[in-house]
Amino acid sequence: MIKSMIRKFRSYTVFTAVTVFCMTGCQRSSAQTIQPALQEDTLSEDGLLSLTDYRLCSQKMETGGKTVCVELWLDEGVYGSGEAFGWGGGIYEENFDGTYRLLVRDQEGTILSERDLGRQNFSGEFEILVEDYNQDACPDFTIGAFASSSTNSYTMYTLWENAEIGVIGEELLKCGSDFSTVFQRGEGTAFYGSIWNNAIGEEEQILYEWDAEQKIYKNT
Repeated sequence: MIKSMIRKFRSYTVFTAVTVFCMTGCQRSSAQTIQPALQEDTLSEDGLLSLTDYRLCSQKMETGGKTVCVELWLDEGVYGSGEAFGWGGGIYEENFDGTYRLLVRDQEGTILSERDLGRQNFSGEFEILVEDYNQDACPDFTIGAFASSSTNSYTMYTLWENAEIGVIGEELLKCGSDFSTVFQRGEGTAFYGSIWNNAIGEEEQILYEWDAEQKIYKNT
């Protein structure tokens, strides 16, 4: 099992004390890049590999007339197989579990803002999908987590013109298991989520509408 997991892990790189530059496609540039020795003794006895300062995802966005890079970082956590974690809800074939943060950099690599996300678990790199739901010319994006066997629960973030990360929606439900999603647009600034109704064996839509005064999406 461990050898199989290590082979899967060969496409990932652990970064410690990393300086990241968001130039030419959010590429990384580091004076200290550490590639772990991919051997059985890399893993602890319980089959887990410790990770520190690991960049899982990045996405270019436009806000306030400039291009920035939004990055999802695992500050401190572990990597392991589903067997090592113990199979269950929110556990995947590969798991990157720990405390996460979002970080925004300009094209010169300067950190413009950060936001802690707390404890999360993802199965690997994914694309952060961007829309402008509330039509304010600031990019909105979602990051989700396991809610049930058929549904993920999403937080919707926005990138304000000053490059600060704001939350404009919480516990937004949609059937599926993607870690970032685009919701079906409704009239104006509204959009639809969904939830699986076991009683009728079908998805049911949930309407979320923009509260301009409180700057948040609500289920109406």
